[in-house]
Amino acid sequence: ADVFASIIVLLVIRVANKPADDDHPYGHGKAEVIVSGIVGIILLLVSFYVVFEGVVGLFHPVESPNILAMWIAVISYIAKVLLYRYSLNVAKQHHSKAIEAIAFDHKADIVASIAAAIGVLLSIIGDKMDVQLLLYGDKIASIFVAYLIFNIARQMMGESFQILMEGNIDEELLKELEESIYEFEDVKRIDRVRAREHGHYILVDIRISIDHFRTIKEG
Repeated sequence: ADVFASIIVLLVIRVANKPADDDHPYGHGKAEVIVSGIVGIILLLVSFYVVFEGVVGLFHPVESPNILAMWIAVISYIAKVLLYRYSLNVAKQHHSKAIEAIAFDHKADIVASIAAAIGVLLSIIGDKMDVQLLLYGDKIASIFVAYLIFNIARQMMGESFQILMEGNIDEELLKELEESIYEFEDVKRIDRVRAREHGHYILVDIRISIDHFRTIKEG
C-alpha cells in the first residue's frame, strides 16, 4: 500500500506543479488534494483488512510469533519516525498536500509498529508463562492498529473533502490576511475576503473600500 501510494504521489506532483492553462485557469494544485484523498482511501481499506484478519485470528488457535518479529517492528518504528519527520518538513516547506499525505501514511505505520511490537512481546510472554490469553496479544494489537489507521484515514479524507468542497481556510490565517491588507493606509474597509486552498497554494478573493473621491485608476 505504501509503495502504491508513493507512486501515485510521484505522478500527481508532476501534474500539480504545471502552470495554469486555458482549461485550468486556476492551475492544477487540486491534483494534490485528490491524491491525498486517494491515500486516505488506501489507508481505510488497509484498516478494514487488518481488523478482519485480527478478528478472524481470535477464533483460531494461535502460536507465539518469533522474537525476530518484534525486532522487525522496532526497526520499522525507527525508520518510519525518521521518514515521517522528513516528509512532514518537506510538506510544510513546499505546502504540499500530496507529501503531507505520505507523511500521514508514515504516521499510521509508526503506531502500527509500536502496537505490533507490544503485541508480539505479549504473545511471547504468554507462551513462556503459559498464559493462553496473552497469546492473542498479537491479534488484539492488530485490531487496535486498524482503529488507529482508520482514524488517520478519516482525518485525511475529511480534510480533502473540505478543500474539494471549497471550504474556507483556517480563521487564524484569514485574520493574518486581513492584517496584511490593512497595512495599506488607503484601504478604509474590507467588505469581503474569501480564501480557499488549491493544493500547495491558496487562492484569495478580496473586496475592499477606499475613499470615494479616488479615481478608478488610483483605486
